[in-house]
Amino acid sequence: MVSSDYLTTLRDFYQIPSGVVFWIPSGNERAKDPPEGFFTCYEAFLVYCRMWFPIPGTIVPRFATLGFRSAS
Repeated sequence: MVSSDYLTTLRDFYQIPSGVVFWIPSGNERAKDPPEGFFTCYEAFLVYCRMWFPIPGTIVPRFATLGFRSAS
């Protein structure tokens, strides 16, 4: 399980803006079933796929076709 300190380190290192909300699953929550308005982003997406923020506009429409939506 990841800690909030570790998420702070990730946010600083990868320059993830404060508007991106991290949610650590607890209790009966699972990464494979994120809360409404969230999606699961594993560390590997940041490290190996070189994901960056803000998410480029060319990628956002693809997220929509996969059923992802941004939180309002």
